[in-house]
Amino acid sequence: MSYDDPPAPKRFNANDDWPKPGATAGALDDVTNKMIFNPRIDELADAYDDAKRELDVLDTALNKTHSLATSPQTWDAKVGDRYVADIKSWQNKLDKYRYNVLSAISEESYRLPRWIPATSETPRM
Repeated sequence: MSYDDPPAPKRFNANDDWPKPGATAGALDDVTNKMIFNPRIDELADAYDDAKRELDVLDTALNKTHSLATSPQTWDAKVGDRYVADIKSWQNKLDKYRYNVLSAISEESYRLPRWIPATSETPRM
């Protein structure tokens, strides 16, 4: 069973639209100076990329192991079928784990507000 990877978090883009003034903002308030891009989203995008890279390494290793195990030159006996089934089971578990980890990161990034109010504690970009 194979799962499609969920969408990666969208990093800050210089062409991103600034937030529109809300109902609470006064007509003379400069909203663009009071809001900044949420740096947590870029952190989640980095985490997504790192996790995906590591999971790709594991997936490649299991695929190579599976192809070696199914090769007729590797096993003479019926015991090889048991190892092939175990490897396939690990591949399925890794697919589920990959989907869950990447989904958690992706969903967290979409739950966060893209723009946050700039305060004295907010890191500047």
